[in-house]
Amino acid sequence: MVPKWNPPTLEGISPQTIEATFFHHDSPFSKGGPVLETVKNSRNLFLRNSLPTETFVESIVKGTHTTSTPLALTRREIIDDIIKVYEGKHGVREKVEEILDRKTRVLQDPDNQGCLGACSAYWCFRQLISVLGWIN
Repeated sequence: MVPKWNPPTLEGISPQTIEATFFHHDSPFSKGGPVLETVKNSRNLFLRNSLPTETFVESIVKGTHTTSTPLALTRREIIDDIIKVYEGKHGVREKVEEILDRKTRVLQDPDNQGCLGACSAYWCFRQLISVLGWIN
């Protein structure tokens, strides 16, 4: 036996009716389902499942990231700072070292401190010792 639908076709039902019937907070169809819980501090939630990107490392090297300071950083300081952001996640050190090896080069290092920076006038103005340039 085939059921009798009212209305007989989908064209007879308006989107407002569907929304009110199935998605309104008072609908019996929306009760008892799972509730989505959101994390209050979800800014760095993605860090749990990922490694740093080249773009992220570049922003740290160039000093354009929101957590950057006006000081030039050594290679070790950059790696340590990124490891802190990623809360010691395994593989972060290796990934950052690989990116720095491939995408940076020493330009100048008058104090022999090993500081990394961008090869831009802005960085030189900020620190006066731009020592590492980003290779595009």
